[in-house]
This record gives sequence, C-alpha cells and structure tokens, in this order.
Amino acid sequence: GDRIAILNVGAVIAQYDTPERILSDPADEFVTDFVGRGASIRRLSLTRTKDVHIPRWPSALAGADTALGIARESRHGWAVLLDTARRPIGWVPSDVAGTDTTMLTHGIPVSAQIRPDDTLFDALDGMLSSNRSATVVVDDHGRYRGVLDIETVRKIIQSPA
Repeated sequence: GDRIAILNVGAVIAQYDTPERILSDPADEFVTDFVGRGASIRRLSLTRTKDVHIPRWPSALAGADTALGIARESRHGWAVLLDTARRPIGWVPSDVAGTDTTMLTHGIPVSAQIRPDDTLFDALDGMLSSNRSATVVVDDHGRYRGVLDIETVRKIIQSPA
C-alpha cells in the first residue's frame, strides 16, 4: 500500500499517511514511539534516487584539454571524468598536476554507481563501502546524471517528506 493507518488505543487513527511522511514527520508522541528509533534512517530505504534532486558536479571528458581546468575549478574538490558515451570512469581531484596524464585520462576509478531505482540507503551504503563521501548517479543506460554526497543525504533525512 501507499498509505498506512496507525491506530491508537480505542481504534482511534493516530496518523494516516505515506510511509515516508510517517517516518519523517510523526503526528504525535504515540506515532513516534510506534515507529521507534532510527525512523529517519529507515526512510532512506523507501526513497529512490529518481525521486530526489541529484546535484550535478563538474564533469569532463577523459583526456580533454579542459579536464584539468574543470577539476581545479570544482568547489567540491573533485570532477567526474566521463568517457565519450558520458559514462563515469573516474574522479579527478582538483589538485591534480597538469602533467599527470594518467589521472586526467583515467582518474581514480568510480567504484560504485547508483541507478534511478536504487534507494538512498543503497547510495549511503556505496559511500561507506567505497570510503568516499559521495557516489556517482547514472541513468538506466549508465550515463552520468550527477553526484549524491553525504551532505545531500543528510538534508533529505532532515527534511519533511
């Protein structure tokens, strides 16, 4: 179902809403106690990446003359390196040396990619398992869509559904 009714004593409806809304904005103390601790984190397993805004970090084609400048201008400290089909192949740090052709053509390999039907829990798991604070999001064809970072996930957890 896409709506849940939580009944209080005497079959009184305490809250009737979507699972996301119940987890992120319980109607009262009874509902808060009912859903228990960690409700905000559990909400991550209900939210798909296709349903949230994915920020686009700077990106550059591998080996392109502009890759160095794009990486250095990135306010994130990184740029995403793409192949000619716009599929992510690596991360290029903003402090890369202009003579480091390996880094400008391959980057640090992208170890995890998140697709539209993956959940934010999957994204967070990918960040933690790859020891990075961000993960690349791709479309159903593997083309670069954006980057989901830990700060964006934190904002989603703290926002109402």
